Amino acid sequence: MSAEEIRAKVVEQIRKATCEAVVTDDNSRLLEDCRLDYMDRVELVLDIEEELGVFIEDEDVDEMKTVGDLVKVVQEAVAEKEGGAR
Repeated sequence: MSAEEIRAKVVEQIRKATCEAVVTDDNSRLLEDCRLDYMDRVELVLDIEEELGVFIEDEDVDEMKTVGDLVKVVQEAVAEKEGGAR
């Protein structure tokens, strides 16, 4: 799966979670700009894990502050699932 496909899926899940078309560039802050508190981020990650068939560590959720952080973690999880780093 390409980086752009992963990013598109992450942005789609963020928009579903926020029920609106928030600005989702890599610098958008999950809490302040997307209004996703910690529990919202946990639910978001669970949805992404289910959709993409990947696993994301709880510690990674704690460290996610921006859309870019989330995309990076998901890309790493997908790469691990596919059997190699990108």
